[in-house]
Amino acid sequence: MKKSIAILAISAFALNANAQDNSLEAGKISISGSVGFSTGSSESEVTSGGTTVNEKGPTTTNMNLLPSVQYFLSSNLSVGLGVGYGSTKISTEEDIDDGTKIESTTTISQISLAPMVTYYKGLGNDKFGLTISAMLPLGFGGVKSEIKSGSTTVTDESNLNSISFNIQPGLYYFPTKKVMLTANIGNIFSYTKDTQKEDLTGGGTSTDSDTSIEILNLNTSGGVGTGLSFGASFFF
Repeated sequence: MKKSIAILAISAFALNANAQDNSLEAGKISISGSVGFSTGSSESEVTSGGTTVNEKGPTTTNMNLLPSVQYFLSSNLSVGLGVGYGSTKISTEEDIDDGTKIESTTTISQISLAPMVTYYKGLGNDKFGLTISAMLPLGFGGVKSEIKSGSTTVTDESNLNSISFNIQPGLYYFPTKKVMLTANIGNIFSYTKDTQKEDLTGGGTSTDSDTSIEILNLNTSGGVGTGLSFGASFFF
């Protein structure tokens, strides 16, 4: 009998200790921050008349930051709000026949408000698990284009507003009870609508809208709420 009581006591202690491995509890508040960065370029070979020319494609650099505050409704579900910043820079170079080099740079910058809901599912123990986040970033910013040819530079600027809906998978790990490390990559589903407005020289404005939908795009680049990002959360 005493042996059985001792075994039950040890089991209860083990379960209690395991329950204290993280802070995923109803009523908890976490302050989080994530950062994503990627860069890439392309190059192709074009052969004509026995001559092969290497052509460089655009170089694209993405960076995004997303600090957020989250409130836990239960041990598996949180709601929150993030304030993000995203930047995409696309650069190209081209040599024309007279030896002149043309450099083109387009920079897209946005500040986003991002309401979010996140579901947590532990794997094996309370320290490690999976996440699924649904996010609705509302972006406000602009597009700046520069074309440089010799000593001449032509600049064009326009306003850019966007609305997105992203469902993103991720992983979490608790090195300590109060600190959670996270990693997110790509999208299960993503919808984005961009509206670009430009002031015309003769007066008036020009408006251009673009809508995109992506499914199971596990890419490593993108804006707020997309692509590859790493972060940390601190619980209170």
